[in-house]
Amino acid sequence: MEQSDINNSVWKSLVLNKIQLDLNYLPAKILLAKWRVVLKNDPQPIKIEEAVQEVFKLYLRGKDSPNAMKDIMMLLHK
Repeated sequence: MEQSDINNSVWKSLVLNKIQLDLNYLPAKILLAKWRVVLKNDPQPIKIEEAVQEVFKLYLRGKDSPNAMKDIMMLLHK
C-alpha cells in the first residue's frame, strides 16, 4: 500500500458504509464506527474527506500488522 492508494474510491465507500466487510484491524473498526456516526449526522464533503484521510493514514501506519494487511488486501483487491 502506498500514499497514492488514497485516491482509490474504496476508502470513501468504506467510510460512508457503502461496502460491508468483516474487518480484522480493531483500530480501524473503532475509527470507522466513530466516523460513520459523524457522517450520518453531518455528511459534508469536507468531513467525508477528513474521514477518508484519517482511516487511510491509520491503515498506512499499521500496514505491518497482519490484521491491517488482511483488510488492505480485501479493500484494494476486491
